[in-house]
Amino acid sequence: MKLLNELPANLRVEVLSHTHGEIIWNIKFFNGKGADFLWEILPLLRSMKVHAKDILYNQGDHAEEIFFISQGRVKLYVDLNQGIGDPNL
Repeated sequence: MKLLNELPANLRVEVLSHTHGEIIWNIKFFNGKGADFLWEILPLLRSMKVHAKDILYNQGDHAEEIFFISQGRVKLYVDLNQGIGDPNL
């Protein structure tokens, strides 16, 4: 990683484009972000496959990760009564 950080900015953009191009072009969040931002965040991403009925979060959990959905759907279930009077929500 140190070697990559020493590259000129235009070469870093080329490396990012070749190594993470699919993410940059397919996930709208990354569109228009600067090379410095992309250079810092993209190496931290990892791909994962989630199966039907897998649970990513439970209601009331504190998020420790962000998920970018590149394919498929996510269902969200909310118990509207759980949040009533709960100071954590």
